[in-house]
Amino acid sequence: MKFDLQHFLESPESVDEVSLEALPALLVDISALLARLASTQARIAARLRMLSEAEHDPDEDRLIDVRAAADYLSLKRAYLYALIREGRFPAVRMGKYVRVRFRDLRTWVQRATTGALPIPDPRAREYVRRVRGRKTR
Repeated sequence: MKFDLQHFLESPESVDEVSLEALPALLVDISALLARLASTQARIAARLRMLSEAEHDPDEDRLIDVRAAADYLSLKRAYLYALIREGRFPAVRMGKYVRVRFRDLRTWVQRATTGALPIPDPRAREYVRRVRGRKTR
């Protein structure tokens, strides 16, 4: 059975008039509509992201050295180099030089702020134990 979903959007109380036998079919139709809406929403969001990326600040593509990146993040240079070596921090290698794109730096900070970064290596607990000279739980 096909329903006029627009009618239910305009007056949700009209669902009370639908027979109990027809409710599962109505629920299926609404679920299908929600899936199509979610797909449309994702496409709109992707287009908006592309638009914002097209109008980005040219300084975002600027490459900075690891020292400047470490200063920006208030990290030790050796720690940042270790993150780069482990592949946990984005970097551009040009021969013996390692550079960081400023946009990648900002993205990394944003991901770290929202908690989207991977959990640290489990070996970190062992390292802390050895450095502190005591057992960890």
